[in-house]
Amino acid sequence: MAWTKFHSIPWVSDSTNGSYHTYLFDTALAGKGWTISAHPDSNAFKRRASYAMTDWNTGTTTTMRFWVNWGSATSASCSWYPDKTFTTTPGDLATYTTSTRTYYAYVSNYQATDSWGFWSTTSKSKALLVTRGKKVVFFWPGMNSYGGYNVTSEANKNYIYPFADTGFKCSGPPQLSGSSGQLSFVCPYVFSGSATYVNTEPNRLYSNFPFIASSPNYTFPYDNSSLLYVEDNSDVKHFIPSTNTSGDWAGSNSYTSYGVVVYDGTNYYLSTQSDMARAALWFNMGTTEPVF
Repeated sequence: MAWTKFHSIPWVSDSTNGSYHTYLFDTALAGKGWTISAHPDSNAFKRRASYAMTDWNTGTTTTMRFWVNWGSATSASCSWYPDKTFTTTPGDLATYTTSTRTYYAYVSNYQATDSWGFWSTTSKSKALLVTRGKKVVFFWPGMNSYGGYNVTSEANKNYIYPFADTGFKCSGPPQLSGSSGQLSFVCPYVFSGSATYVNTEPNRLYSNFPFIASSPNYTFPYDNSSLLYVEDNSDVKHFIPSTNTSGDWAGSNSYTSYGVVVYDGTNYYLSTQSDMARAALWFNMGTTEPVF
């Protein structure tokens, strides 16, 4: 089992950014359990996007609803908003802007000609990985259940944004909001209390690891209501080096690097970092070195 590329978009010009965004929503995410539809104002660069999961607290299905806007055919960024307000039916406005998350189609100027690669894995049918060269520009875990926080109000529901340049983010309860209404997404065992954590063991590679909500104003320990989901995809690992610190997971420097491919003697992994000095997500690319 490993990630397999199912589509590629070669870069031609800035207008390719629009082609990337259109394919990401209308084809890639639509094929991974997301419901994608036109925005109420019919803008060609906007979409409504929703994803249904089981809420652990209630055992019932709950839906995260977003609306997105990439602005123009040449825009390299796309803003995601949790669609928390409506008149009659959830999703009928798509105008909520209090919380936002920005995603970028580019890597950087000197890597601007890299192609986008879209990857899937049989280990998690709804998971989607998008690369640009060796940079992970988008990752959706494809989970079937999460900690929705046992609320029925759209305004109070947890919203999990896909992974991008600075890691995972979420908005909503149970914690205090950070910048732009966002909370960080962290793995609790990286830390020791709220202080900087220095690992005294060798480098470690984890499977089946949890994610919890965090904010600058909230310290450990967390209660169970903070648990948002468990990454149980066997093709996604969490690498923790012996020199790891808390900032390497939840801070502003998380996952901003053009990644590297790591070979363990059997499998090739794409790391979200440029070296093995900081925590990273590792994606199992199989026994043959991948072509990006």
